[in-house]
Amino acid sequence: MDTRFNDAERRVKHLIGEVLDGAEVYQGGGGEVGGLAVSSKVEAAAVTALARLYPEFSIADDPGWEKVVTRAKQGGGDCLAAVKHTGEIADSPVCKAILGSMGAGKKGKDIRSQFGGPPYGWPRDAIDGALLALMVGDLVSASQNGTRLSVKDLDQGKIGVADFRPVNVQFTTTQRIGVRTLLQVAGIPYKTNEEGAAVVALLDRMLALACAAGDEPPAPAKPSAAYLDELTRETGNEQCVAVYEARERITTDLADWQKRADGIAARMPRWEALRRLIAHAADLPVVDEVQPQMDAILKDRLLLAEPDPVPPLCERVGGALRDAVNVAFSAYQQRHTDGMAALDASADWQQLDENQKADIIARCALQPADQPDVSTEQALLQSLDAISLDDWTSRTDALTQRFQNALVEATRLLRPEAVRAKLPSRTLSTRDEVDAWLDEARRIIMEYVDSDRPVIL
Repeated sequence: MDTRFNDAERRVKHLIGEVLDGAEVYQGGGGEVGGLAVSSKVEAAAVTALARLYPEFSIADDPGWEKVVTRAKQGGGDCLAAVKHTGEIADSPVCKAILGSMGAGKKGKDIRSQFGGPPYGWPRDAIDGALLALMVGDLVSASQNGTRLSVKDLDQGKIGVADFRPVNVQFTTTQRIGVRTLLQVAGIPYKTNEEGAAVVALLDRMLALACAAGDEPPAPAKPSAAYLDELTRETGNEQCVAVYEARERITTDLADWQKRADGIAARMPRWEALRRLIAHAADLPVVDEVQPQMDAILKDRLLLAEPDPVPPLCERVGGALRDAVNVAFSAYQQRHTDGMAALDASADWQQLDENQKADIIARCALQPADQPDVSTEQALLQSLDAISLDDWTSRTDALTQRFQNALVEATRLLRPEAVRAKLPSRTLSTRDEVDAWLDEARRIIMEYVDSDRPVIL
């Protein structure tokens, strides 16, 4: 007897055993030879009956189906090699029969029941192996409670409760090879016969690249990715085939968009630097020279134009700003030098010790300023961000008052009773108005002097 029986065959075998046992009892010690003769005849008759009951059994009669199940679970596209089939999965007689019987879809237990019974009598490993091989070949999809299952999700305990449906669009070997080539060009890793997941990753990469290949002016506008949106709405084999058919466009766009994205990433920082430079140079004549060119770059989205139009503008604005910063710092330094000279010439200042002088300089913020670093464009911007041209003007103007404050501090250290007179503030247009103001100022000052309180002006 053939030992590769399904459940139905095992039941028939059991019945054969009972018949044989009965035959041996009937012989009643009539001799082992006679018993064996009867047993052989009954077994031969049973085998003939099985052949009539399961005429399609031989199609799946191969001990390698257990290995097919194992290889298919591992995603092996050559899983049917275990049963000596090396062609297309759909051409396997077992796979073709199961696929052809599926209609719009069937439960796994119904498929097992159909092909486990007459006229097939196929072993369960053959049925399960064929189903898994069909899934590996993207010829059949499986789901449970509406959730799609992969081959790896399906152990043989779940096959019976899974829903199997034929895939209407076939993903041929030629198409699969074309998609693999595209994935390699795009640098998307994939596993053999699991290209579908890699295709999803490819479309995600392309959509992200489309966003990076355009931006707000002066960068070029984002390219249209409408066809990619359509591809993302497909699933399974339909999506893989659609990507295969669009492979030339995808390859072209991949190279073009990557070049644009890299260009934008490389040039946008310099454009932002130019914007910062022009903002710091708002009151310089160079703005009138450069601004029209910047406006043209914005309007016509010329960030990626050749040659690059931005660096020459940065050099012009940066050069003007370096000159302006150096002039502003020199003015500050000169005012500081003049103020310190006047302070050193003051009789009160000369009476202070070095610690007292240092304390007053610190409190009145009269320490020397550091030379701004304008050696590079980035250093220039950092210096201007810290102290703008307007700030240098304000600081220079403030030095006069700060040196006056320092002199007041020095006087108060020597004569604590000294006060700073607050003289009236007004606009003087005539001699009489000047005389009147002088009389009033004299009166205020004399009030302090008469009370033996030194006045600081």
